[in-house]
Amino acid sequence: MMQDRIIQKFKDRFGRTPSVIARAPGRINMMGRHIDHQGGDVNMLAVNRYIYVAAATRQDSSYRLTNLDSENYPD
Repeated sequence: MMQDRIIQKFKDRFGRTPSVIARAPGRINMMGRHIDHQGGDVNMLAVNRYIYVAAATRQDSSYRLTNLDSENYPD
């Protein structure tokens, strides 16, 4: 399951369990980009792809990002 992969990758990379895991569906915008904030109509469709994010707090104000597919998308 994807959540298990994310938790294990997070532990391997950061040495602890994430505090939160969030998931958002992918979408397709059939009408064009950025017209919704210009008053135009938007016809968005959810697709069966997702973006997952795992996070934990730090003691400083830094952020560190990594990708599960680090071979194709390096840090």
